[in-house]
Amino acid sequence: MLAKLNFPRESLIVAGFWKLLFGAGIKLLVLVPALLLLGVQPDWRIVLVPLVMLAIVLLGLAVGLLLTPVGMLYGDVARALPLATQLLMYLTPVVFAMPSGGVMERLFMLNPMTSLVLTARAWATGMEATMLVPMAWVLAVTVIMLLLGWLAYRITMPVIVERMSS
Repeated sequence: MLAKLNFPRESLIVAGFWKLLFGAGIKLLVLVPALLLLGVQPDWRIVLVPLVMLAIVLLGLAVGLLLTPVGMLYGDVARALPLATQLLMYLTPVVFAMPSGGVMERLFMLNPMTSLVLTARAWATGMEATMLVPMAWVLAVTVIMLLLGWLAYRITMPVIVERMSS
């Protein structure tokens, strides 16, 4: 179908991006009243939480752009991705606290999502964010990955679509 219709391939990515942002916005609308109901007194930094959520979405978009050409050629990549993301979820302080030392702390710090999650949590709950420098590095790498992923997508998609149609 991709080979028969003439449309910009990036429109598929943009449509998914806007769908994800819409869903995140709905979750934010639920999160703020829930925080207030639980007695959390957020300060002015709560307005920065959507920016961190946007950074998380952009990081996922960058990884997805880099993996799309490989995933279209090899179906095993699409099957292995949920396993890899589950492992990374256990190495992100989402449900439990960040380890304060040892090997696990180093593993957590290697995960790029750690600084984003901890900063968003700190800003949403009115606490001081301590991971701003690692978050800045993650954002810089995300921008580079987005540019490289977009370039790889632009170069490889016509070839992959042509190969799949023949």
